[in-house]
Formats: sequence, C-alpha cells, structure tokens
Amino acid sequence: MPFSFESYRNLKQRLGATGALLELNHVAIAELISAAKQSGSEKSYIESRARTHGIHVQSSAFPEMLARISQQSIVVLHAEWEHFLLEFKEESRSESKDKAPWPQKEDGENPLAYTVRSVDRANVGGEKALGHFRMVLMDFFRLARNCAVHPIGERYEDYFEKSHSRITECAEQIKNTYDTIPSQFVRFGIKELILYSRTIKDVALLLCLLARPDDALLRRAVNHKRFNKFNNKERKRNAMIGELCTKYGLDKAEAAIVIDSGAN
Repeated sequence: MPFSFESYRNLKQRLGATGALLELNHVAIAELISAAKQSGSEKSYIESRARTHGIHVQSSAFPEMLARISQQSIVVLHAEWEHFLLEFKEESRSESKDKAPWPQKEDGENPLAYTVRSVDRANVGGEKALGHFRMVLMDFFRLARNCAVHPIGERYEDYFEKSHSRITECAEQIKNTYDTIPSQFVRFGIKELILYSRTIKDVALLLCLLARPDDALLRRAVNHKRFNKFNNKERKRNAMIGELCTKYGLDKAEAAIVIDSGAN
C-alpha cells in the first residue's frame, strides 16, 4: 500500500461502516417501493406499513423517495469528507518540514482546491496529480450536498446545469476510471452514493501522496529510542521498518528503502 496519513485510514474505516448502512437503507427503500407498486395502492400500502411501526407518514413524495434518500446519503458522505479534511490539515502540517500554518483561504475557494494549494506549495502540479476530472467530480458532489441541505425549490435543476455540464466534459475520463458518470441531481440513485464514496477515498489517498514527507522526515518520525534495546542491528532495522508500516501504511519494501537510505 502507498504512503498514507492516519487520517486517510480513519476515513476508510468510517466510510466502510457508513457506506454499508446507507446502502442497506437504499435497499430497504427500494424493496418498500417495489412492494408498494405491487399492492395496487402505493399510498395506502406505505401508510399501512408505517402505522405498523407506529410512524405517521405522508407519502405524497413517493415517486421521489429513492432520489431523496440518495441525495441525503450524499450529505452524510460529505460530512465524512469534511471530517477527513480537518484531520488531514492538522496531520499533514505537523508532519511537514517547516510545520508552517496553511495560507489564508480565498473568498469562494472550494475546500479541495484550497487543500491542494496549501499542500502543493512548491507548485509541482497538485491538481494534475489528483486528476482534473476528480476535482470536477468532488465539486459536483459538494454542490449536490449544498443543494440537499439548502433546497432551492424549482430552481435546483438550473442550479446544477452548469456543474453537470463540467461532468459531461470529463465524462470519458470519469467513466474509464469509475465505470459510470453521475446523473442529474433529481435522478440520483445508489450509483451516485457508491461513486462519491470511491472518489472520496481516491482523492484522500492522492492528497496524502502529495503531502508525503521526504524520507529523512519519515526516518525522524520513527521513535529511535524505543528500538535502542535491540543489540542486533537487523532486528532493530526490522522493528523500525515495522514502525513505518504501522504509522504510515507503507509496504515493507518502501519502508525498507526509507530506513536504509539513512544508514551510515
């Protein structure tokens, strides 16, 4: 596995648990809709099933139910993404060479663009490293989250028209990478939930690689005093390699290169 910060591994764990619940929720709604359609009266069926569980439900939005649950799922996933960004900011800054604070966020700058600019201070091509199409996807889902949280009535289709046109421009790259492209906001379904989750994980890992400390800093991050008890040099080396693997998710081969490059 390539280098990663703990914030990334925390994110993967949270997304695994959250994603499973969201997908099961979607399955349950889909099963409810299917049963309701076969009942002969969708409205009566849903209201009857709700009363069984002591719930009062207005089923006027029945045709939009799956899209609505998918839109709200995007809100939940976005909260996990924002949580990661906060953890990543602190972790990457504390692990950097100068530990300098990040620059001021510009007005209207979206959080991912700001993060890339802050990490890529040497201007080595942060957006290129992440892939422009992933930046477009992440911004699309950011707008989807905003739209779900702050409904704007009949205007929401117009609100997303420009954003979705950018998706269309990157459609080939997106489809080649993820085998699908997102639908318009009003047609969201399970595939948007899965696509956003996959994109979040990919972008988070690429941010870790962009912010990766150099080998000298990684060696310094190893608690050398902890391994002074080893008289055998090979055992000490293996223990230090293991420390890097645990702390930064490195595979043994890459961790060995980091440790060995500092050997006298």
